[in-house]
Amino acid sequence: MNVITRSTILSLIFVSALLTAEATLTGVTLGSHVSGPKITAADTKNRVVLFEYWGVNCPPCLRSIPHLSHWQEEHGENLLVIANHCQNASDTDTAAKWIEKGGNDLVTVINHGSLPGANVSGIPHCFLFNHEGTLIYDGNPFEVEAKIAAAVAASPGALIAGRTYTKHVQLAKVLGKTKVWGGALKKLRKAAADGTDEEAQFLLDRVTAWAEKEMSEIELLTSEDPFVAMSRLSDTVARLKKDILAERFEDMQKVLKKDKAFKKILKGCQIVAAIKADAAKKQVNLKMAKQSKKIAGYAKNYVIQLLKVEDKYQGTAAAQQAAVLRASFEKMY
Repeated sequence: MNVITRSTILSLIFVSALLTAEATLTGVTLGSHVSGPKITAADTKNRVVLFEYWGVNCPPCLRSIPHLSHWQEEHGENLLVIANHCQNASDTDTAAKWIEKGGNDLVTVINHGSLPGANVSGIPHCFLFNHEGTLIYDGNPFEVEAKIAAAVAASPGALIAGRTYTKHVQLAKVLGKTKVWGGALKKLRKAAADGTDEEAQFLLDRVTAWAEKEMSEIELLTSEDPFVAMSRLSDTVARLKKDILAERFEDMQKVLKKDKAFKKILKGCQIVAAIKADAAKKQVNLKMAKQSKKIAGYAKNYVIQLLKVEDKYQGTAAAQQAAVLRASFEKMY
């Protein structure tokens, strides 16, 4: 007769819990940053999050890349797409493959991150969480699009999540769902002027915190990616138009436009961005290049242009971006 000990029972319970555990964002690790916005675990709060496991040697994963890019572009800051590379490839090779297959700079791409409780037996495999952090989908990324749209539609928006609004419902919706806040901020500042409208002040505090974070990220980008930094600056100034919070960003724009060193690196980054955009327009990718000498010729010409950027802007963000993009085009001829 077999005797089941207490330790055996506890072990069985533990294994059972592991097998039935759901993926969770609590305790998520983000590995090494490859491309796109740099994030922390805190950035997953109050947002719809799509966390996908993929690999550079997985054909279905590579077919998923344009979809991930499109979803992030379509849904903006209320969706956070995390493309978690999980095969054996360096950050540089992963970045090159991401670009080669149509990935954009809006998606956060990481290498060897980890989602606690995730049961991944094959890739691509994605996990979708709503704005409250609840897992709402676990499976094939090619079946998740409608669920993403529904989750984003049901989300109040990352900026305003966390409380119920009664007095300024419409103004809260503007801050949560749109990219132009100037008019709403003017009304909120008027409402909060006498110090008695707690709801208006709460929303203003949220916007102020957002602006501080945006400024910190843009300051970092000025050295890492001047092109994206200037784009973010322009978007932020437009969003905060005529509000007092816009002044710091406007001042930063003026300073950078007069900074000769920054302008030089920016020009290099603009060349790289233009090549990337032209390649996307002409559908210059590995598959097309194998079928068309014309497409392969485009790739070869891009490599020549990118080598010039690397030579002219040595040691800068422009040269680094050019090297990564060049690596993807060199495989096409």
